[in-house]
Amino acid sequence: MSKSNTNPSLSIIIVNYNVEDHLKRCLRSIDSGADVWVVDNASTDGSVEQVKINFPWVKIIESQENLGFSKAINRAVREAKGDCLLLLNPDTEFKPESYTFIKKRCSQLHAKAFGFRQVDAQGNFQLSFGFRPNLSNELMRRSIQRRLDRKGRWLAAIIDRIFSKPTSVSWVAGSSLLVGRDAFEKIDGFDENFFLFFEDIDFCLRLEQSGINVIYEPSITLLHHRGESSKVNLSLSKQAYRQSQRYFWTQYHGALGKNMIEFYQRMRGIYY
Repeated sequence: MSKSNTNPSLSIIIVNYNVEDHLKRCLRSIDSGADVWVVDNASTDGSVEQVKINFPWVKIIESQENLGFSKAINRAVREAKGDCLLLLNPDTEFKPESYTFIKKRCSQLHAKAFGFRQVDAQGNFQLSFGFRPNLSNELMRRSIQRRLDRKGRWLAAIIDRIFSKPTSVSWVAGSSLLVGRDAFEKIDGFDENFFLFFEDIDFCLRLEQSGINVIYEPSITLLHHRGESSKVNLSLSKQAYRQSQRYFWTQYHGALGKNMIEFYQRMRGIYY
């Protein structure tokens, strides 16, 4: 983000796949004056039709195939005009004050990208950031995530309190990620070898390598009905996760990482 641009414009980009009801709630929570782009990945649930009827101000890119997350985001960014890019999952919703606060962050994006605090429908904290993955902290992250998935409220409260102020991290979740267009283009956007999963971690690590500070910003909270798009086709989602997992670890840890993750997957009985 250029320092000279004191009033940057914002484009919001949402990738949708068969989550019509959640997409509707997401769009209702956004100011109707916003520049919103929905990339629909060949949904069959009426998502496109309901957007056209209920949200005529939203710009829709209708894909004839499921592009996955990375390709869909890159396609929308090429068409959107905003200086700032807010990537949102369709199963997220703005809190009343969050949209205004996020717009204010657009003027602070020089050499920065932001991810935001996320909670579920009951207000429970969700893990939406992390540090550079290696074997030890990845195992720890997965253990923490499993505990949070089982409604480990005491652990969630501890993490939420420890990270109650803006903190530099290695990555933030792509479900709510604010980045400047110049930073996005500097690293050529998302790696399209990732169909789904790990693409946000890779994106943030490459931002970090290019000199962009990735910040977890807990003063802004979004509601996130986590994993709704993945539930639409669990078999496809699981396959995409394992493929992305192998690709990611090969990219960042070479042959050793590839062998390690393939061994791990075999131990779990995963062969695709």
